Amino acid sequence: MSILSNLLEATKVVHARHSKIAAYVSALVAIPILVACAHTHPGVAHCTILLQSSHCVEVPVEEEVVAAQARTLNSAPVGKVAIYVLRPYAQQRNTVSQVFVDDRLAATLGPMTFFRIVAEQGTHRIRIETTGVANREYEISGDATTYLQYQLSETFTTVRGEITEQTEAQARARVARLDLVKSAGALP
Repeated sequence: MSILSNLLEATKVVHARHSKIAAYVSALVAIPILVACAHTHPGVAHCTILLQSSHCVEVPVEEEVVAAQARTLNSAPVGKVAIYVLRPYAQQRNTVSQVFVDDRLAATLGPMTFFRIVAEQGTHRIRIETTGVANREYEISGDATTYLQYQLSETFTTVRGEITEQTEAQARARVARLDLVKSAGALP
């Protein structure tokens, strides 16, 4: 019986040592992965878009209270117009788009963000600049709220930007899931 008990004891010792070695090797593999995931880069934020974990360009966003108010799509005061610019999709996650209203920088959009500005009634020129993409311009006039969508479309080797006007219903459906960016400045 002593040979059998010695054999069982030896098996337990080998198994315990194997478990310790396996735990040590697992820790050596896991630590660099965790450090890489936790590492931050200036101007880049962790994001989850369509259930995919990724890194997105970081743009300054408003507090949720302010964003919630903007998502109601309230009309502008009398004599003014509200202009909404939406970038509702995740293409080009690492690229910002600068929005100019009448040649003044108004906001910087990232993926899944929107911008709202109130301006005097009349004609206004919206220009959107994105690095590596041809600038897009859109002219609006009148006294009604305008909803513009800026869409980046990717093909195999190129990226193309496009501005389209949206209905209030389309804009309402999209802004519900977007972050409101901070204004770069106000129009006089």
